[in-house]
Amino acid sequence: MEIAQKMRGHLKSFKHQNWDNNDQKVKFISILKNQVHLYNRFLWLVVRYCAVKDRVVNSSLAKKTSILCRDILEINSIIKAGKSFNSHLSKLIMALKDQNNDKIQSELSNFAEDPCLDVRFDDDSNITLSLSRWYCVTSQIYSDYIGTPSTEIEVRGEIFVTKKLFFNDIFATGKSLNYLNYKTFLCIIKEISFYNDHQLNDNDFIIRFHGYSIQHCKCNLFYDCADYGDLFEYFQNNHNSSEHFYLSKWINKIKLAWGISIGVKYLHNQKIVHLDLRSENILLKYDEKEETLMPKISNFLWSREIYSGKTSAYPIITLSSGEEVWKRWYDPDRLRNKKRYDFLPPSDIYSLGLLFWEIAWCKPKNLPFKDVPIKNLYNHLTYNNYEKLPEFPDEYQCWGFLINGMWKLKAEDRCNIMTVELSMGKLFKGTDSP
Repeated sequence: MEIAQKMRGHLKSFKHQNWDNNDQKVKFISILKNQVHLYNRFLWLVVRYCAVKDRVVNSSLAKKTSILCRDILEINSIIKAGKSFNSHLSKLIMALKDQNNDKIQSELSNFAEDPCLDVRFDDDSNITLSLSRWYCVTSQIYSDYIGTPSTEIEVRGEIFVTKKLFFNDIFATGKSLNYLNYKTFLCIIKEISFYNDHQLNDNDFIIRFHGYSIQHCKCNLFYDCADYGDLFEYFQNNHNSSEHFYLSKWINKIKLAWGISIGVKYLHNQKIVHLDLRSENILLKYDEKEETLMPKISNFLWSREIYSGKTSAYPIITLSSGEEVWKRWYDPDRLRNKKRYDFLPPSDIYSLGLLFWEIAWCKPKNLPFKDVPIKNLYNHLTYNNYEKLPEFPDEYQCWGFLINGMWKLKAEDRCNIMTVELSMGKLFKGTDSP
């Protein structure tokens, strides 16, 4: 805090200085960017330290101690870099005030070549850059346009605490983790990296990510606000609505399912499997131009890259009561806990089939195989037990055939996302479906 306050004071003085030499200005901007990365890294190290210090699940004391020691060493090196930065900045301001070009050049060179500012990290530098890119200062976040800090009521879910707020003058949803541990810490970084590296904001059927902030050792993620909540919530409250854009009409169900399949196709083309496709992770926004509800795929904590060779982290979730309900959408091989199970696109296709089943019925309290305990679900599926589909209108009979091809027991027997998306598109447009 002391270092940051000194920096603020220096930078206020610095704003009044003029550069005569553009090369010197470019050099200084490069130094500033490096300091931004160090500051961002510092915040994440503090969050990780807090996550590991109190709760490392299934980790040995040696591993826990190793992580903590490494974090403390890095934190100390960044604090040392901050002190050096302030010292150099003070000298550079004096040189600029004297308008002595040789002195300015000398101070810039000392600034750029100081080994204390060149802090190296063991892990992926690209992750550090992507985290810096999406970081937002807390002054950008308000509950209204006047500038009052957000005091909205929080909604606590299985994994996230969410609340609505204004972010950079747009209505947004802020999400923070219910449970901070090392695994969920890694999952948050993974989600931010996916948005950065795979341009997830480019797809209209994936929820738009706006950035994150860190306050009180807690990471807050900011996304587009979903006017109509999530699809599971919709099934509980609006399933009988007669509004023209609601899902009481079959054509609207088809369009919604098609939109989700477009989003999943984009993920698979980006070599990402979602691994948690269910109604609670499909958010709904009203599209004024199309006058319809648009689905937005969310929550990439379970997701992983296909064939990347990277080890993916998965969240560890502690439930005070009840079952791990999300496992009802797992495909059979995943339910079986196969040690060498490959998380590949067919796993998403199975979950998507059950999601389409939810949309087709569009009724409350409708969980897959809700009368079967999760521990018995795999055995139940091996006897070719499937959920019952509703009676489809004649023009949409093909949707039922498609769903039956998506939730096959064996992964190799399931259709792929190209077939799913093409079929749903043809159903919506009223052309013949394969």
